Parts: sequence; structure tokens; C-alpha cells
Amino acid sequence: MDMEEELDILREQLRRERPEQWQQGWPEGLRRRVAHLAAQRRTRGETWQSIGQCLGLCRSTVRTWVLTFEGEATGTELVPVVVNPAPRSRPARVPSHVVLVSPRGYRLEGLDLNVAVDVLERLG
Repeated sequence: MDMEEELDILREQLRRERPEQWQQGWPEGLRRRVAHLAAQRRTRGETWQSIGQCLGLCRSTVRTWVLTFEGEATGTELVPVVVNPAPRSRPARVPSHVVLVSPRGYRLEGLDLNVAVDVLERLG
């Protein structure tokens, strides 16, 4: 039986065996089968949301059943990460001279800072 046939059978069984009151809970065998199918689908990259929608269940219910019966939430395991340092880049070029524009629109270029300040003070 392929996964899609299994999904159809589980959907039908979930529809028939849905508890009238949430306190009654689902049969353990059904929860176990759903968990197994959901874990397989997670390894294929499906989200909890999409699996839950396929089955007509809440995503958190499906995830909890997988955690309970499969031991871990397949697809969400922590994996080692290696961080490589960024390559050293050249420092940004700093202009060798100051370009200054005054509030009155005077533009001063090619002067060092002290001379530029003196000129602006004289221009007012």
C-alpha cells in the first residue's frame, strides 16, 4: 500500500472514530498509525500544517502524536552548524579631502578640515 492509499484510509478512519467529546480521546492504534504516516511525510519536507490539513486534524495534534509515538518530531532535529568567518574585505576608501556644503549652499572641496571651517566662518 502506498502512502496516498494509507492517507485515504486514515482519513476515513479518523472521520468515523472522531470522539464526540475531546476528553474521550482517539484510539491509541489510530494515533500510532497517524504518527507513523506523519513522520514519513515530515521527512519528505512537509509542514505540520499541511499534514494536519490532509488528515483533518490540528497541526499541534499531529506533532504531539509524532513526538509521543515516533520519539521525536521528525524534520525538526537540531543539526550541527559550522560558521565560516567572513572574508576580510578592504576598508572603505576614505576621501583624502573634505567636501562640505553649508546651509547657504556654499560647497567647499579639496580643503582640509581646519581650512574649510575658517572659510565657512568668513563666509558666514
